[in-house]
Amino acid sequence: MDSLTIPANPISVLVVDEEPSVLVFIARVLDANGMRALLARNGSEAVGIAERPYIPIDLILTNAAVPELREPELLDRLHRIRPGVRDLRMAACVDRGIVRIQLIANGAGTQTAACDDGLVESIRKSASTPLVRGAGCLN
Repeated sequence: MDSLTIPANPISVLVVDEEPSVLVFIARVLDANGMRALLARNGSEAVGIAERPYIPIDLILTNAAVPELREPELLDRLHRIRPGVRDLRMAACVDRGIVRIQLIANGAGTQTAACDDGLVESIRKSASTPLVRGAGCLN
């Protein structure tokens, strides 16, 4: 067995952000940690991906300011298409070539992913936490 082992069922994350460098950064981080990134530059692309039932989605990671659809409306629409899929919200920006991501947990308080490990840990935790209606991201 070689040193690079890819999980049989990697976590698939639908990432929605209008900034290409943010999408590339997140895709690289996820790929380096054995996860799959499904990239959407706007709400329409995200809905198009979600409507394909053969594409697994374990988590939706969306920017709070997605073009075309406001973020809460986008998440509502995605959850109607993919009930039970968890979501994680972020505020992302590029400052002098550095991608900065702030994760917003459950609409109450924030946690900052200061490095790749913080982002990966938050994604793994969110994707593996059982969804309970009335708690977490679906209030």
